[in-house]
Amino acid sequence: MDQLSIKKQQLEDALASLPEILALVENAPKIYVFPLQQAAIQRFECCYDVFWKSIKTFLVRNYGIVIASPRGVFSEFEKTELISSTEFTQLMKMNEDRNLSTHTYHEDTAMDIFCAIPTHYKLMRDLTTRMSNNNKEEQL
Repeated sequence: MDQLSIKKQQLEDALASLPEILALVENAPKIYVFPLQQAAIQRFECCYDVFWKSIKTFLVRNYGIVIASPRGVFSEFEKTELISSTEFTQLMKMNEDRNLSTHTYHEDTAMDIFCAIPTHYKLMRDLTTRMSNNNKEEQL
């Protein structure tokens, strides 16, 4: 399996993990809900990291664009016209949530991020599919 196939599989595996943990939270006894929510946030962080790096690879392979930061990657991705301005705004919100979850901890903020995970998941899933369908060299 080549490096690009491995990246694609990592992204698919990471994205598959989010609905799994969200289902566990939904069906868990109350005593387990909080730790499972924390686990869901950690899975979101992992998905986010694999996701933005996948877009980075997509931009390099298909457009020759080299960018190092998530914010820059999302900005360049918008310029490809594969995403709408609304989706770009959602990406920026997802970036903000990821940074908040990693660099600060407040229970209310954590709950807000947890509640946003289904929306973030849908965006990541939709854009992953779109990249696969618009890949010039079958790179993602």
